[in-house]
Amino acid sequence: MSAGARAGRPQGRRRRLAATVLAVVSAGSLLAACSGSNDDGGSGKNFVSGEGFVTQVYTADRKAAPKVTGSVLEGGSFDLSKERGK
Repeated sequence: MSAGARAGRPQGRRRRLAATVLAVVSAGSLLAACSGSNDDGGSGKNFVSGEGFVTQVYTADRKAAPKVTGSVLEGGSFDLSKERGK
């Protein structure tokens, strides 16, 4: 093995070690962000957890959607009912 090849080995190990440490820290941060309770318990975080079940509302029992209209930033108007079926 040449002297140049031996000289490059520690640097490659350091890079792999740094990449591994970065991956572990990143994974730990993501897991920490996803842990904990979903119920804010009235803490004012504007999040209400679900009850863990699905409620099905049949078509005949559904209320009509409200009218949604307004002005857009570029000028003009928007009417949600025109978007139906798109």
